Amino acid sequence: MRSGIADRENAIEKKFQHDSERAFKIIAKRNRLFGFWAGTEIGLEGTDLESFSTRLVLYAVKAPKDKEIIESVYNSFCAHNVAFSKHQISKQLSYFHGDAQREFEISIAS
Repeated sequence: MRSGIADRENAIEKKFQHDSERAFKIIAKRNRLFGFWAGTEIGLEGTDLESFSTRLVLYAVKAPKDKEIIESVYNSFCAHNVAFSKHQISKQLSYFHGDAQREFEISIAS
């Protein structure tokens, strides 16, 4: 009987780990797509655009809450006189979350 409970606990732990890893990958991908969009909006190109996007990917590790990434992009937009509200930025982040989720699903299906 104990073996059955231990097996279930192990399965639950593995599922939790798998789901957490999946969520992290999707958020990192979302932040990368979002970073390229936001960087383009403020006029970045080349390595500056890549660096900006990478910085936003790191938010998936350092500050997993969307509020921080929205605030960071909003501040960058304000510094570059790009007219977007926090609400509009949040909507774009949601849009890119959907894209990242679809891309992830396609990558595991193939």
